[in-house]
Amino acid sequence: MVTLFICWIVFPAVMAILSLGSGLLVERASRTTLPVELLLPTGFAAIVTVTLVSTLSAAIAPLTLPLVLAASVVGLAASLPPRLRRFDPWAVVAAVGVFAAFAAPVLLAGDATFAGYVKLDDPATFLALTDRALEHGRSLEGLAPSSYEATLAFNLPFYPLGSLLPLGVGARSSARTPRGSFSPTSPSCRRSSASRSTGSQA
Repeated sequence: MVTLFICWIVFPAVMAILSLGSGLLVERASRTTLPVELLLPTGFAAIVTVTLVSTLSAAIAPLTLPLVLAASVVGLAASLPPRLRRFDPWAVVAAVGVFAAFAAPVLLAGDATFAGYVKLDDPATFLALTDRALEHGRSLEGLAPSSYEATLAFNLPFYPLGSLLPLGVGARSSARTPRGSFSPTSPSCRRSSASRSTGSQA
């Protein structure tokens, strides 16, 4: 139950806070005022950008998590004191509804497991890519021949990591391994997309 709580409550909350801080930083840097509904998706896009750039080099890849944390903290600090903003309540309803729909099968089962068709070998590949990229970028230097090395050699040089690196950052920020947070990542992304879509129509 504790693992379920951390994976499906703490991890999404951490990702929301990191995205909010990063979104506020983008807003401050661009000298514009974003609709509230766009702060989380904008911040998430900023996290994707930072992690993709930082993992291009093996030398700075270990700094990925500190960079994201720093950007979020700076963004949150720069927005102090907070001011009241208008927001579309339907955007909140849409975001919570989408997240609940994705979370329901796992939460009702009571076990923090992989959901649906992803019980293939794909999650193992994605987790290997995430772990390696956050520590060593796209470098394979120092890896002995193994199935792990073969998987990385085949995928890491070209695979788009934009959807995977925030998983690793969020999991490490919530003191979890990416394995337990793999399934909550998808609804967390879609939650942001739902709020963006609803907010943009308002």
